[in-house]
Amino acid sequence: MKLSLIKTFEFITKANQIFFFVGILVIAGLFISVLTRELFRDSYSDPGVKIIDEKRVDELQKVEYEQKFITKLGDIFVFGINAKSVRISEPEESTTHALYAVGMSFDGYTRKRVNMLFIEGNKKLKLLKNDKFIVATNFAEEATGYEQFSTSKNIYRIIESDTNKDGFLNNDDSQNLYVSSVNGEDLKLIGSDIDRYEVIGDDLILIIKGGGKETEFVQYNLKTNQFTRIDTSF
Repeated sequence: MKLSLIKTFEFITKANQIFFFVGILVIAGLFISVLTRELFRDSYSDPGVKIIDEKRVDELQKVEYEQKFITKLGDIFVFGINAKSVRISEPEESTTHALYAVGMSFDGYTRKRVNMLFIEGNKKLKLLKNDKFIVATNFAEEATGYEQFSTSKNIYRIIESDTNKDGFLNNDDSQNLYVSSVNGEDLKLIGSDIDRYEVIGDDLILIIKGGGKETEFVQYNLKTNQFTRIDTSF
């Protein structure tokens, strides 16, 4: 009887140790998940922008915006204008405006950056005349220990339409490259249907389009507005 009690106690002790170990693993997993989400909150983007069926337009007539502070460039305050839905014109199909829902997450629609607001003193300027999906932004900045090169203009990657007609605005759609002055003025298209770009020197960016042997490399000078195609044939 005594031996049986000892074995039972040993079994309970080991079971408790196993449950404790599993509990530690679960807690650690949750902590890592939350920490990762916080660390990469700014760089992570949802899979894309879902297009609302036209039948639901009446349900979403009112677009609700929210403003979020992004950064301060000298005396210029920069705010992101985010929304759950935007009106985007599709002139190639019709003269009407389609209603898009911006961003998808597990808890429903999330607000995405559809425009930007620059404020300098009493002067206010919206970056885009009509809302689009601003995928990423690199602001003009001086070279530092973190940033190897300086840029005198802001750079934006923007998705403007559902080019592959799959019902979403996402990385499978055409992305266009724009630049503007630090205060958001003089917005200019410098690359259509790009894959990516890299800052390769002071006020120099390399625009990359296509893939494989068809890949195109074009250097763009932010100061002189000069394009130089790099011949990679061999």
